[in-house]
Amino acid sequence: INLYNQSSEYLLAIRVMMRSLRRTGTKADVVVLVSPNVKAETRQVLRQDGAIVTEVPNLANPYKAAQAQGEPQRYLARFEFTLNKLYMWNLTQYERVVYLDADNIALGNLDELFDCGHFCAVFMNPCNFHTGLLVIKPDTKQFNHMVESLPFIGSYDGADQGFLTAFFPFKVRVRGPR
Repeated sequence: INLYNQSSEYLLAIRVMMRSLRRTGTKADVVVLVSPNVKAETRQVLRQDGAIVTEVPNLANPYKAAQAQGEPQRYLARFEFTLNKLYMWNLTQYERVVYLDADNIALGNLDELFDCGHFCAVFMNPCNFHTGLLVIKPDTKQFNHMVESLPFIGSYDGADQGFLTAFFPFKVRVRGPR
């Protein structure tokens, strides 16, 4: 889970999602990545709810600067710190990470997702996968490579979704009738 905003709306969403995860009986740690922007009181509430709170520095969003220079990049202020999600690749104390955006709710146990490969995603259409639910194998070298690539890889949304779908260009095969 990635919390980069001081908004209590995000805190409420994360608390609801954490409760839904616990109700499924998961034994997995719930780690919340927080940026320096997140208030101490918010961090404390998350800890009291059972989260492992991990602070990560904000990654500069290169799409903001590109837009300011007149390049045709999409950038919205609400997505400024979504690239902090990349820090999940630095959680090398874990074999696998199931990443969930704050707007997810678990209706059943998700522990089987930990059996996924090095990178698994849900496609929202035949071209792009959704970055609100990812399964990854943490790898610091991969993290460093992604961060180094940020200035050179475009993003259709000026945020993590566009960057990650460009960085991991999956080809989807659609089968027709036999």
